[in-house]
Amino acid sequence: MSRKSEPSHPSAESGRRASAATKAIIVLLTLVIGLGGMVAWLWTRRATPVALFPGATQVDNLIRKKFPETDFARVYPGMSADDIDRLQRESLGIRYVYAPFVEFAPKPVAGRFVNVNAAGYREGRAPAPWPPVREDFTVFVFGGSTTFGFGLPDGQTLVSALEAELARRWPQRTVRCYNFGRGYYFSAQERALFESLLAQGVAPDLAVFVDGLNDFIYHDGVPELTEEIATLVAPDLPPPARVEPADDAQRGAAVDRMIAAYARHVKLTEALGRAAGVPVIFVGQPVPFLDFPMSEANYPFKSTFAEHRLASWGYGRFKEAARLGRFGDRFVWCGNAFARAETVMYADSIHYSAAGAELLARTLVERAAQVELWP
Repeated sequence: MSRKSEPSHPSAESGRRASAATKAIIVLLTLVIGLGGMVAWLWTRRATPVALFPGATQVDNLIRKKFPETDFARVYPGMSADDIDRLQRESLGIRYVYAPFVEFAPKPVAGRFVNVNAAGYREGRAPAPWPPVREDFTVFVFGGSTTFGFGLPDGQTLVSALEAELARRWPQRTVRCYNFGRGYYFSAQERALFESLLAQGVAPDLAVFVDGLNDFIYHDGVPELTEEIATLVAPDLPPPARVEPADDAQRGAAVDRMIAAYARHVKLTEALGRAAGVPVIFVGQPVPFLDFPMSEANYPFKSTFAEHRLASWGYGRFKEAARLGRFGDRFVWCGNAFARAETVMYADSIHYSAAGAELLARTLVERAAQVELWP
C-alpha cells in the first residue's frame, strides 16, 4: 500500500527555489560572458589590419626584418635610406576591407609613395580621371601584389611602366593605365572585379591580366581571408579547410587542376570582354625560380620561397601549358622576361623592382605587338 506524501516544509521549498534561481542566474551569466567574449573576439578580428606581411607594425619594418642581409640601396638606386624605409612601411601599411563579389579590396590611402583612391585602383605617374574620359585610350590592368607594385612608388609600378611604353607607341593618344592590381588576388577574383566594373558601366578600351604566381598559392580556388570572413559569418562552424600538397603526386594533381582552372578563367574573361566590347590580353608573369639567372648581382635576397613552394615546383608546367596553346591566342608568355637580367629585378624575394617593372612592361608591349594584340 503506497504511503501518501507529506507536504514540504516552507523553508525547504524556499531553499529549492533559491537554488534553482541561482542555477538559472549562473547559466545566464555564463551565456552572457560567452557571447560577450565571442563578440569581443570577432570585433578584434574585424579591427585587425591585414597586410602582405602579417603583423606589420609601426615599430618594425618587416621587409628589412625578413631580409636583414640585403643592401636595399642596390634595389632603390638614388633613394635615401629614410625614403626607402618610408616606402616599404607604406607598402606594408596597406589595409583591406570587405568588398562585394571580390570579398576584399585595399582601403583608400594617401601616402607619399603609395596612394589608393576610393575607386579602388592605385594611382600612377599622374592622377587619372574617374570615370575614365572617353577620348583617352584607357587600359585596366589586373593582377596581384606584383601588379599593384608592392615595394614601389606609384610612378614606378608595372602599370605605370606599361602606360609609359604605350604612350611612346601611340604619341598621338592620351594613354591611361589604371592599376587594379591587388594584394592576394588571383585570376578568379580579377575576373569578378572586371565584371563588377563592367556592371557599373565602366568599360576600358583594353583589359590586361597579369597572372601566374598567385594562382599557384590559391590552387584550390579559395581566396585569401576566406577563413576570417567565414568565421564572421558562421563562428560556430569550421572554416573551409586548405590542404597543401604533401608529395610530388599531390603537387602534380594540384598544378593540373590549377592550369585547367586558369584556362577556364581565360575563356570566361574573354567572353565577358566580348560582351562588353573590350579586348583582353593575358600575361604569364616572370618569377625568380624559372628562367632567371639568379645571382648576387641581380637577386640580393636569401629566400626559401616557403609560401611559393608549389609555384617553384610547378611553374615549368604552367609555361609548357602556355606553349601548347592551352590559354588561347590572346595569352602572352612573359615568364622569361628576366632571362638575361644582370641588374636587380626584384624589390624583395618576389615583387618587382622598378627596373624589373620596366623590363616586363617593355617585353609585354613588344610580344603583344608581334602577335597583333594591341588595338
